[in-house]
Amino acid sequence: MGMKSFGYDLMSRCYTFVRAWFAPQASRVTANLNQIVKKILLTLACSLAGFLTQSSSAAAIAVDADLPGFVPTAAPLTGNLTVGGDGLTPLVERLFTLYRAAHPGVTCTNVQIDDHGELAQLTDGNVLVVGSRVTPTDQEVDAYYAKAEDAPLVIPAGKCNYNVKTGALNALGIAVPQDNPITSLTRGQVDAIFSRSVHGEFPSSITVWGQLGVTGKLAQEPINTYGYSLGSTRTTAFSRQALHNGTLRRGQTAVSAKKLISTFIAADPNGIGYFDTSLPAPGIKVLPISDDSGGEAAAPTVANIQANKYLYYRGNYFFAKAATEDVPMNPLAKEFIRLVLSKEGQVAASEVGIVPLGAREAKALLLLIP
Repeated sequence: MGMKSFGYDLMSRCYTFVRAWFAPQASRVTANLNQIVKKILLTLACSLAGFLTQSSSAAAIAVDADLPGFVPTAAPLTGNLTVGGDGLTPLVERLFTLYRAAHPGVTCTNVQIDDHGELAQLTDGNVLVVGSRVTPTDQEVDAYYAKAEDAPLVIPAGKCNYNVKTGALNALGIAVPQDNPITSLTRGQVDAIFSRSVHGEFPSSITVWGQLGVTGKLAQEPINTYGYSLGSTRTTAFSRQALHNGTLRRGQTAVSAKKLISTFIAADPNGIGYFDTSLPAPGIKVLPISDDSGGEAAAPTVANIQANKYLYYRGNYFFAKAATEDVPMNPLAKEFIRLVLSKEGQVAASEVGIVPLGAREAKALLLLIP
């Protein structure tokens, strides 16, 4: 048995023991003691998770000290919490451990769902919460709205992924060959370079290097764009974040082998492309990106991503049915989302390689949950 399996087995056994020891007493005493029992179980789960993290995730990113701690609802919860999705399974399993510690009467089930089928499962009532690596498309939201008569609640589980052993970020960097004179771009320029139709602040499509202020021979040269295949979730994320949900321009070179994109860009003097910043990048440089108001350009770093200064990355999200005027949010799903946005939930996210949210963003998101 590996250290990770041992840690989870130990956590599960301790949880079962404490639950069995306290259950008879909790039935004879007040709700206040029941809350104390919940806190003991939650603390035990967090402590064991910390032990496991020290063994397997020595480079985990520290969470914001101002994140709100998770305080379980006083009302007893029972039933089956079903969370669907595929890409967030490691995080979901850790959250389930914390959830069960706070609410022993709830059964937690992870339902495997194919990519791009998340919202349909939610509207059909097959799951209470779904996890996804990308935000839903406008078409998916419209289909959801047609059935649910309201937009889904979309909550980030954290930011982009990162390697817990090396710290390398899985952001989407905009790169050019090392000797290209360009030093930064605006978001509007990125949209105008890569999009089939311009949606941002830049007035027209950018097709030659001179439109970016480059002089000399390169000024008249066409801009050759590189990226991932259309079916890639990285391309989906890039299209939604950088192109305002637009379509990539025709003629882009799609590189299916993700490790080769930097090689293609480095070998083409006219090249520019988006790539996974966790991969080796010999011969290219990653450009900082600024907003269109002339603010300081931001590189893809943990601090800039947490501060929402750098926006290009494949994220991690949970979807749930939002409350309406007539129907409150499902209490099991609501408690799960509250856990996700808590300090304990963000520690779990960081442990599995997701850049945690900052306290300011998490607190603002909690206001969306009535």
